[in-house]
Amino acid sequence: MFILYTRMEARLTELGISIAHPLVGRYATSMEMAGVSLTVLPLDATLEKYLTAPAACAFWKV
Repeated sequence: MFILYTRMEARLTELGISIAHPLVGRYATSMEMAGVSLTVLPLDATLEKYLTAPAACAFWKV
């Protein structure tokens, strides 16, 4: 995951795209599934506010 993130961050930076809130690590997205998920999407100020808002649950804490 960290190798993928490092390479993607470098490539996005080359393209002039900044990463607002990188999330790299173990998250429970699907039980008993190996692999990695990569999501890249446009983010406006409103959505960024929601993404970075304080939150706490079993597999998510900001």
